[in-house]
Amino acid sequence: MRFLALLATSVALHSSAHAQFSGYYNISTAMRLDTPMYLHYENISRTIISYSRYESLQEWYFTGSPSGYYFIANRQGGVLSATGSGQQAQGDDFDPDAISCQSWKINKVDAGLYE
Repeated sequence: MRFLALLATSVALHSSAHAQFSGYYNISTAMRLDTPMYLHYENISRTIISYSRYESLQEWYFTGSPSGYYFIANRQGGVLSATGSGQQAQGDDFDPDAISCQSWKINKVDAGLYE
């Protein structure tokens, strides 16, 4: 999946835990609010795809800092990681040597919408 196109658009974060942006969230595209597509982690192939709702594979744990940089890990395992080209993402194991590929800057666009 071309993740850059998804990342370049706004996404809606739907909290599944009461937290201040640290906790479990679902990530959906903002382009189709009538029928949202959610970021889904396929743990066998370690790929990230957009898909209709299937709760456990689409819950992402956000942990980060006030500066807006976050690690995003799926409930099934796998940290959201940029590939070498920077245009795709996949779920990889946490790697302290790959922090620049596994931290994401999140900016607020509107109420409940981030990019």
